[in-house]
Amino acid sequence: MGHPPRLGIATAAAVAVLFCLSLLMSTASPASAQGPLAVQLVGVDASSFPVLTATVSVADASGLPVGGLPAASFRATANGRPVPVLQVRTALDAGAGIAVVLAVDVSGSMQGDPLAKAKQVARDFVARLTPADRAMLLVFSDGVSVAQPFTANKDALYQAIDRLQAGGNTSLYDAVATAVESAAAAELPRRAVVLLSDGADFGGLSRTSREGSLAAASGRGVPFFTVGVGPQPDREYLGQLAARSQGRAMWAPTPADLPPVFEEVHALLRSQYLLQIDLGADARAGTYDLQVEVTRGADRGQGGRSVEVAPPGYRPPQVSLPALAQGARLAEPVLLVPAISASRRITGARYLLDGQEVARADSPPFQHLLDPVAVAPGPHRLRLEVTDELGGTAAVEVAVTVAQVPPRVRLVSPAGELAPGAESLTALRGKVRLEALVAAQAPVQSVRFLLGGRPLAEDAAPPFVIDLDPGQAGQRPVELTVVARDAAGQEGQALFRLELTGGAGGPGLLPVAAAAGAAVALASAAGAIGVRRRRRSARPAATTARAEAESVAMVVPEATAGPPPSQGHRQVLDVALAQLSVHRRQDGMPVGEASLGRAPFTVGSREGCDLVLPGEGIAPRHLRLWCREGRFMLHDLTRRGEVVVNGRPVLWAVLEDGDAIELGPYLLRFRHLHGPQ
Repeated sequence: MGHPPRLGIATAAAVAVLFCLSLLMSTASPASAQGPLAVQLVGVDASSFPVLTATVSVADASGLPVGGLPAASFRATANGRPVPVLQVRTALDAGAGIAVVLAVDVSGSMQGDPLAKAKQVARDFVARLTPADRAMLLVFSDGVSVAQPFTANKDALYQAIDRLQAGGNTSLYDAVATAVESAAAAELPRRAVVLLSDGADFGGLSRTSREGSLAAASGRGVPFFTVGVGPQPDREYLGQLAARSQGRAMWAPTPADLPPVFEEVHALLRSQYLLQIDLGADARAGTYDLQVEVTRGADRGQGGRSVEVAPPGYRPPQVSLPALAQGARLAEPVLLVPAISASRRITGARYLLDGQEVARADSPPFQHLLDPVAVAPGPHRLRLEVTDELGGTAAVEVAVTVAQVPPRVRLVSPAGELAPGAESLTALRGKVRLEALVAAQAPVQSVRFLLGGRPLAEDAAPPFVIDLDPGQAGQRPVELTVVARDAAGQEGQALFRLELTGGAGGPGLLPVAAAAGAAVALASAAGAIGVRRRRRSARPAATTARAEAESVAMVVPEATAGPPPSQGHRQVLDVALAQLSVHRRQDGMPVGEASLGRAPFTVGSREGCDLVLPGEGIAPRHLRLWCREGRFMLHDLTRRGEVVVNGRPVLWAVLEDGDAIELGPYLLRFRHLHGPQ
């Protein structure tokens, strides 16, 4: 160890004198070294959130602890805003216990006197612990092991210390990572690590990197008091470790210098101040830049750190997007329903595409329809951010590639949107103007209208409209095809089956039953549930090629009150294949039922729907049901994903017997009457 014994004795004596002076200063407050004060915010306890307990150490220009400071000497800010300091006490006065990890190097170079002195100072340190304190003994050489878990039993700690033996290499970085995790998991709010080592990480056995171990020790509220013993400790590393953890680096040139160094560690821990800092009633969980300024006469000092604070038991939210994989290629609309785990209520979510906000939601299920037709083709980054009621946040970001997709065409009349597809038939009464609404990735260059395959009209700029007259189609249903072309050369089209009829009632829109008929009935007590019932014509089949649609209005009081429906109102007007029973979601009260046949069946709040449901959250034309190949299909006409089937938002669904459909304040139960046809 290379130093004369006399130097070690002199050093010990000097440090002992300084220590005694520091104890006198802490009780009598005589004049001490003048100059800037060294202030360290060692840790923060948020168990009484929004009141925090901050552990602060104050030292003078010579590095000695400063005691006896009144509450008026302390001021605090949080994120630059002054916050009240409610109380100031020393840890000793408060009787606040501390959880200390004693991490001791037992590599081969510690054999002999270094280990013997290390055992001695460790025993002396344990002897000074109060009943409120807890200590753990951690040893490291080729690996890291816990010689004694946290305990207040001094005898158990003594025995573990006495069993220490030296040998092997030095897994210093792993020891630091293990020590900080062990201390951070301790039950006491005040925590510290006292680490003793005579060398650097050696042997290549640490799985933790140098920088990784320093990062692990930063920002955890666990100060490292590092003690480098002998001539060859890793001074640079131990100094960085102490600085980044708000601790202190100390040195013992010989094993004989260890006792006064450990006395200093003990004094530093006992002289810490506990400050109660009030963040205010409106405080939110999250990251705070907490700063403490200390004044003693003309001397000043400031210290702080960035800390994560939250109430006890609080967990920051976590979020993922199960429907969207990294690198996904999007060619069809995807309904994004986030999976969120949180201990507090989520108050908002926002979706950003390439950094630009595209949607915001403030209530569950915080969903968003990602439609490729509204996004330029190519790579994009979608980000979802959620916030809870305490301000805690979480985010997920997904890289996607949007495919080039054709334009999407919708067709509307003054009475509403027309149902596309060969299985739908819409009757238009009188002369009517139809408008094509086109969504496309590139500017729309043209829209063509074809009636029965023959060109009818073409527009190069919006509005894309066409006027239809009953005389253009005769007496049979016709097919109107709308073809849209964009500047990228992509073409999209939609087909609509129409029946153009004359009549003095003016232009109108009426879905028509298929030949098999659609039987719809509503049984209800008073309520504002309306039904549009279709009945077969009484004329014989020889005189008509189809069933004629007839609208019969039925309006009853709103579905928020009233007794269960009376079966006396039930009228089945056609052969029914399935049935919808309508209930109030809030209490399950039945408010009506409807029978479904093969014709398309529309549900919404607008008059003219087959089932009229008033109330908040119901769109004018919200969903459509129809029978295809014996199965009933459901389509969310709003494309907002606000139709929930068996707890999952859907845009399209194939219904099964017993399915539950949630729609605004209503619950619709679907039943097959004869099984799939």
